[in-house]
Amino acid sequence: MIEIRLRGSRGTVTGVPTPIFEHLYQACSYKVEGAENSEKVIQGLWDGRRHLFNKKGEFDVGLLGRIRRVLDDHSCQYQLINTVNPEPQPIDVELDEEEVKLRDYQQKAVDIVRQQKTGIIQVATGGGKTTIASGIIADIAQKTFFMVHTKDLMYQAKEEFERMLGQPIGQMGDGIIDLKPVTVATMQTLSLFANFKYIASKDESDQKEKALPKGKLEKHGAEVKKAIRECRVLIWDEVHRIACETALSVSKAMKNAEYRIGLSASPWRDDGADMEIESAMGDKIYVLSATDLINMGHLVPPIIRIDKMPSQANKLGRRVNYNDAYRIDIVENRERNQRIVKYYEDLTSQGISTLILVKQIKHGHTLKKMISEQYDPIDFLSGRDASQKRLDTIQSLRTGDRIGLIASTIADEGLDIKRLGAVILAGGGKSSTRALQRVGRAIRPFEGKTHAVIVDFLDENKYLHKHAMMRRQMYQTEAGFIILEL
Repeated sequence: MIEIRLRGSRGTVTGVPTPIFEHLYQACSYKVEGAENSEKVIQGLWDGRRHLFNKKGEFDVGLLGRIRRVLDDHSCQYQLINTVNPEPQPIDVELDEEEVKLRDYQQKAVDIVRQQKTGIIQVATGGGKTTIASGIIADIAQKTFFMVHTKDLMYQAKEEFERMLGQPIGQMGDGIIDLKPVTVATMQTLSLFANFKYIASKDESDQKEKALPKGKLEKHGAEVKKAIRECRVLIWDEVHRIACETALSVSKAMKNAEYRIGLSASPWRDDGADMEIESAMGDKIYVLSATDLINMGHLVPPIIRIDKMPSQANKLGRRVNYNDAYRIDIVENRERNQRIVKYYEDLTSQGISTLILVKQIKHGHTLKKMISEQYDPIDFLSGRDASQKRLDTIQSLRTGDRIGLIASTIADEGLDIKRLGAVILAGGGKSSTRALQRVGRAIRPFEGKTHAVIVDFLDENKYLHKHAMMRRQMYQTEAGFIILEL
């Protein structure tokens, strides 16, 4: 008899006939992006795939659904044995009904979590993922870690949970260890206590947290490890980030978490590593698109203007690499930057709160100088700015004290400014997840707002053109998005 044994975050399959085992081995793997160029693949020493089900039959618990489907497809009989975790310790937590009332679709998501216990909730930006999380926390009422990947998201989530749950929320990050029954934690800080190496992504590297003194590590070590053992609810914000090695390590450290829920507007990876998200959190259990929310009246439709932009690099008469193409055709492209300034002037002169998004610090400073010289002073916000300055600047955009802002990738995720009516995507990029999130920054409803304006560019350089087409294809997946190509 085939046995599937689950223990915390890991599982093992035994008694599987060899042919079926090979099916499982392949079904729980994905092709690594660019593997065909590896010497090991060329020499036949590697199949170019990352296998998440090893030769011992071990796997992360999120792959259970995939494994069961393979066994069912082959008419295999099997027994599922789940080792009981330590008894949960209920916590006293409930929604503050004066502050928040779950919408029907949000309550539906909470109900599904109660039934399924593990899985991914895909709700478009603006659909209230933090509100759904607060509903889950109050419904399950067990010790919870809410994981984020930046300190800005940590502070934002902590503030929102305190408002919606009406009680102090713990913080574990940016130099502070303050554990509570519900704690918001960054994976950078948690890694210091969970015995794995933290590997910062390129985007996270300019949001370094305050160092945790050695004395604090020693003082709080036993307390944090106890909290990790007792965690029964693991909720991961922006779950598409979970495919990195560090995030997977965090998930495995929470081995007694019976409830494992991932939240994201776009739970997939442009590098093809989607299965790592599934491995940590399980299958999608609830999906609600931006178009669904637009049809319900909870979001406004975006009008996406795609402006065709000639390439300056193509005029050089020689081949250039991607970095040079990006510098010449985006960062230092005077004509393109002037169009961005003109769009900004037109939008803000109509009273439309406008956000300009860039990828590179130099580009942000260039646009700041051009707009400030030709129009009105504008600020540029990046991860290099102090946390308080970022919070104060974003708050001034929320209140309407400022009408425009330039920001780096720190504004890609978690930025909630209902007043925002337009986003200018000055930085390009190929990421489909970020493309949707950037649109989502502007489509939250606000008094008098009937639609949002998104400005994107179809750059003609071969590298940048390919990325622009990827973004356009992503926009086209949403029937509620209005696309205008100029």
